[in-house]
Amino acid sequence: MQYIILDLEWNGVYSKKLKRYFNEIIEFGAVRLDGHRRLTDSFHMFVRPQVTSQLSKVVTDLTSLSIDDLEQGFSFPKVVRHFSRWIGPEETILMTWGDTDLHMLLENCQYFFHSNRIPFLARYVDVQQYCQSKLDGPKTTGLQLGLSKAAQQMGMDLDENEMHRALDDSRVAGEIFAKLFDEESFRPYVKDATVDEFYDRLTFKNTVVNDIQSPLIDRRALQFCCPDCGNPVEQSSPWLFRHRSFRGDFLCRHCNKKYHARVQFKQTYDGMEMKRSILPCKEDPDQGKEKVTQSTVQEGA
Repeated sequence: MQYIILDLEWNGVYSKKLKRYFNEIIEFGAVRLDGHRRLTDSFHMFVRPQVTSQLSKVVTDLTSLSIDDLEQGFSFPKVVRHFSRWIGPEETILMTWGDTDLHMLLENCQYFFHSNRIPFLARYVDVQQYCQSKLDGPKTTGLQLGLSKAAQQMGMDLDENEMHRALDDSRVAGEIFAKLFDEESFRPYVKDATVDEFYDRLTFKNTVVNDIQSPLIDRRALQFCCPDCGNPVEQSSPWLFRHRSFRGDFLCRHCNKKYHARVQFKQTYDGMEMKRSILPCKEDPDQGKEKVTQSTVQEGA
């Protein structure tokens, strides 16, 4: 068993062929860890741009790369062939820090190979997701723990690494993974990338429902109880959709208290996800309007 941690850099360009913006990969960087999570080899290649001959200022500022650097590289198909040979025939788990690189890989494979599959991918792990589960950081808020932040939590010295460059980022991710690895906790994160479901999940677009009349909404989710007395509260304002959630005011007749409720419905590959909260309100004599207090009651879907 070997573990390959891959990192990519890409350039957002307008494609006349696609008539839309396209994220063209410009750099591959990867490290190989053996079955004992020891670094045994590394891979680095530039990808010579085919879609455009210019780099965006954002990419240049972030990576310090120039178009002259990339001219030393090879076409995307040739780099993929080199990378596939470098991986070799050994049983492999390929990892990236977050799945954004995987989306970029698939987008480039679709463009250059006219394929909806990544040729060298058989087993995959989002190493960011795994490491975040082992570190102190956002776990249920939907926020991703950044690579630099994770390295700081691990007490790693990043002075010798050039962040936002493919090879250095893959090295940092590999070191974090090696230090946090535990076989039992790691196993559930390994995904079979040879089945259609893997790509169905990867390409599925999560959608936040913004129509309160949508048949996808469970109407019971729009009903709330008072956090203090447990009695049903009455809605006192229409639902408004703001900041990706529905918001409305409620009144508890029993306690004579006002509340502000929020509900979000998100259609995912596995079904509808729902987040609900109800927050007590109080009158602000200076402003003459309600303010939300800091106490929040969370209700699971």
